[in-house]
Amino acid sequence: MSAFGPSGAAVIGVDGSGRTWRATALAQLPGGPVVTIPARCDAATAARLLDVEATVTVLFDDAHRHDDDVVLAVTRALDRGGRVIMSRRPGVPSTALAALESAVLGGRAPLTTEPLTRGEVSSMPAAAERDDLDLVLFRSGGAAWLVAAMLADPPRADPPLADPPTVGPALRAAVERRLADLGPDDRALLTLLAVAQDQATVVEPRSLGALLGVSANHAGLGQRFAAAVGRIRLAGVLPAGWRASERLMLPPAVADVLLGDLSSIDRSVAREALATGRDFLLDSALAAAADGRSDQVVTALGSAGDPGRSVLAVPAMVGLGRTGDARGVLSDLVAGTTGRDPAILLATAVAGIADATPRTTVRHLIAAAEAREATPALDLDSPHALGALVAVAAGDSATAARLLVAAQTGMVGGEHLARRHSLLLDWVRLRSGISHSGISHSEIPHLGGGTDATVAATLTAARPVEGSTASRRDRFVATALAVGRARRSADVLALRTCWDRAGNELARCAVDLFAIELVEELVVAAARLDNHRHARDMMETLQGYAVDAPALWRCSLAWIDLQVAVVDDDAESAESAAELAAVASATASAGPRQRSQAVAARVWAQALAGRVSGDEVIEAVAGLVTDAELPWEAGRLAGQAAVRTTDARVARRLLERARELTSSGPGRPGDAAAGSVLGVGGMSEREIEVATLVLEGRTHREIGVQLYISPKTVEHHVSRIRSKIGARTKAEFVAALQSLVSSNHAP
Repeated sequence: MSAFGPSGAAVIGVDGSGRTWRATALAQLPGGPVVTIPARCDAATAARLLDVEATVTVLFDDAHRHDDDVVLAVTRALDRGGRVIMSRRPGVPSTALAALESAVLGGRAPLTTEPLTRGEVSSMPAAAERDDLDLVLFRSGGAAWLVAAMLADPPRADPPLADPPTVGPALRAAVERRLADLGPDDRALLTLLAVAQDQATVVEPRSLGALLGVSANHAGLGQRFAAAVGRIRLAGVLPAGWRASERLMLPPAVADVLLGDLSSIDRSVAREALATGRDFLLDSALAAAADGRSDQVVTALGSAGDPGRSVLAVPAMVGLGRTGDARGVLSDLVAGTTGRDPAILLATAVAGIADATPRTTVRHLIAAAEAREATPALDLDSPHALGALVAVAAGDSATAARLLVAAQTGMVGGEHLARRHSLLLDWVRLRSGISHSGISHSEIPHLGGGTDATVAATLTAARPVEGSTASRRDRFVATALAVGRARRSADVLALRTCWDRAGNELARCAVDLFAIELVEELVVAAARLDNHRHARDMMETLQGYAVDAPALWRCSLAWIDLQVAVVDDDAESAESAAELAAVASATASAGPRQRSQAVAARVWAQALAGRVSGDEVIEAVAGLVTDAELPWEAGRLAGQAAVRTTDARVARRLLERARELTSSGPGRPGDAAAGSVLGVGGMSEREIEVATLVLEGRTHREIGVQLYISPKTVEHHVSRIRSKIGARTKAEFVAALQSLVSSNHAP
């Protein structure tokens, strides 16, 4: 029986199988006018297009995507004697679409798309003068969309077994468009299939289901796995003509693209899962967490439709600013399952961070940490590490240290989190700059004693999968730690060395809101070195996450902006940052640290603009020391305000306070730090560095070499310094500098 009759024809096929091409060709056969129903058409538009007296042929492509009102308008055109050429995906259509299709076919069978033949491929215009059509046909599996993409690219230049294979831009773009509409389960399944085929391994569907955490029963595969296979099939990613009874195999061209996009760590995880039967999604989430890729943690677990697994991704969701999604996961958990489950306690604590004050959140994280110590659990990150990061943002470094010491004592998270806890503990000490109440320094172990050599070794270590114990997340913390130490030592050469060593790491790092205080170290160092590129990328990422973020993170972002403005001696930008900090600190979820930072930001901005109130500065400094636990920053505020006031008594008072703060605390190199924070005659930090070298008798060229700037830039800085101190001759210039510097360092 003919597939084309008086009423038209129906073409059924998965996406990309050529159904549109076949339907369009059929629409030209009867002759007469053809009316095409466009995509995203409404009923009124369809009725207007079909309101013609002549008998027409209606091309109704992708009929499954249209509303029933549009389907009924096409049905009325058929009733008036027209013909309809329709196409749709496989599957049971709606009642209206089923009725239309029945009327069109009149008892005939629909056309189903099949893989393209070599003859059909060779007849395509793009195939002219190609001598690789057999390879194109094999690697595409005959899928029309893949054939078209591969013919749009030049012929492959590498041998068939090249690893990784060459993938042309048209093929990559075509596959990425298909994958964009698929979910995390679908992509995980495709990844496993691609790696299995790369190893010449055929995996049974039941085995794949188990690797994705889906249990199979006597009735077949779990619903999630079956749904993933169905979506992949309808998207045309499986070979054209694939049947449910067949084993899952990808067209080689699709596998090529997937393999080319996999990092070495992802490919290793997939191979391990295939070899051992381990849960691929959980292992992928663990690897992504260690790599600092919160977005991929969420992709692996956060949208899997399984609240028991998704709850593990809640901290990553919150770190990406997706607090609403995190709450949705918690609301989907079955009532009564919470109890003392560490993962649920941790998820509940971080999901409530937007509404609770920082100190309340810390208390909840302490409860999660205690539950974790009592119960073995899977750790993407520990409640101790996250609790420490939030505690620092709450101005409670003693609690941060206790959490990390407890994690080390109890070996929470095993070996893969041991280094993280140690590094964070070192960083807490650096950040707070003070001894922690109730904890002696001997109780706070350091990474290899905290030596620069050990930090350097951590920075250059490889990934865990490649034989090292240092993950990228650990190397990021070590980078911030090394840069922070160099910055506080006022040693520009050491800071430049640290930054150069860390550059490659920063270019590849992924950050989230939990890492915001670590990012501050790097961003401010970048401003010191006039190297804003990586820092700008990190800040833009965090600002995108922080649109609906809680007060502690929005205030931290404003504080980073302020610190950059201070380095740049930019009073206008400092004023803007102070305004943002004031808004963030005024919310109900703000704590004492945020309010103290907002006050200090306002006072600092005023000082940069030349308006110094000694009492306000002293009060702001006290808040930074007591509530914010930022003594080094407090010293810088006091010192910079001192050199900008015209009141000698106030200047002496502020300078004394600055020296107290910059010459005390663990690891504080008193004189060097004092020189960094005190400033001279209202000069910026870079101008202080230039002035110091001028006093040593260095030439502009020598200064430029040491500070990594041009001699012309040095000349510009010297001119500004001369203007600020009012020197008219070289002798006056040198004498004024010597006088100011000696007064700054006087006992």
